[in-house]
Amino acid sequence: MIPETEASSSRFLAVSLLFWFFLFWFLPTINTFLPEFSKPISFFLSSIILISLVFSLIIGSSKLLLHRNHYLFLGIAFLLLNFFLAKPLINRTKAINTISKAPGGLMLVLLAEFNQPILHSEWAIEARNHYFFKFEEFLTKTFPENTFQILLLSLTQIFIAAGIGLWIGNGIDKPGHLIPVCIVAGLADTWSVSAGATSLIIRSPIIHHFLLRFPLIGSTTAEYPFLIGLTDFLFFGLFYRASVRFSLGEKKNIFLLALSFVIAITAAIFCGIGIPVLPFSAGLFLIANWTNLNLKKEEILQICLFLLMAGLSAFIFTKLFVN
Repeated sequence: MIPETEASSSRFLAVSLLFWFFLFWFLPTINTFLPEFSKPISFFLSSIILISLVFSLIIGSSKLLLHRNHYLFLGIAFLLLNFFLAKPLINRTKAINTISKAPGGLMLVLLAEFNQPILHSEWAIEARNHYFFKFEEFLTKTFPENTFQILLLSLTQIFIAAGIGLWIGNGIDKPGHLIPVCIVAGLADTWSVSAGATSLIIRSPIIHHFLLRFPLIGSTTAEYPFLIGLTDFLFFGLFYRASVRFSLGEKKNIFLLALSFVIAITAAIFCGIGIPVLPFSAGLFLIANWTNLNLKKEEILQICLFLLMAGLSAFIFTKLFVN
């Protein structure tokens, strides 16, 4: 049930959209008035701004108080739009990767043709990679991306997360059902990163479907790096909506969910590797709301069986497609 104190409003979403367009479009211009930051600091600050804007857009979407199925329709509609907008960017990335591989590949072919033993040395691999990155950098600068296209694509990803996350959040019947959702979310994200599924996406041009981009603050050039995964924000929408519906404490949960993103991003920058967000989000959400999440004995058994089947499915998928 929706609390009686909650009123439908589109003003919050409208203001959030204005901030999104303004910051995304004008941040590279604003950078000319800012000191140049180091890459880690730039990534951290850009991530914080992105998190704040996406949270605002998802919360604004929630405040519309649409019917649950309307949120699902919203998510599906933007999912289809995402495929349309991402296609040119994916084709561009594929073309750049294909062309950039040519010089290094030609070098290895020539070494093999003349039966050079250096072909099997680390030098040959390093030289091939050197040529690849040089040509990739040259082609990327020569054929720049369309900023407005990146802006719209990232916006579609946000509304995919909002639509599907709020749809699921509105469909949870009891507060206790959030326990298996948190467990599955945390374990699935950890599995995705550790088993290599996430790394496969990151190395593939289809990365444009899954990660949000945002201008790099404090940079001398206009850069739009991939920052945070779509599913991380989807689960924020789910947890946020559930916290409102079951009166778990809206501000408290927004703060803790934001904190989980900051922890994961800080750890990723400090360690130099990808760190999953959802174990932090799910863990903090469970800890903060545990006293309000009650389960019956039969429900606990069902959750255990579900987790067992999910784990088995993940194991089979890893063996068949990842290893």
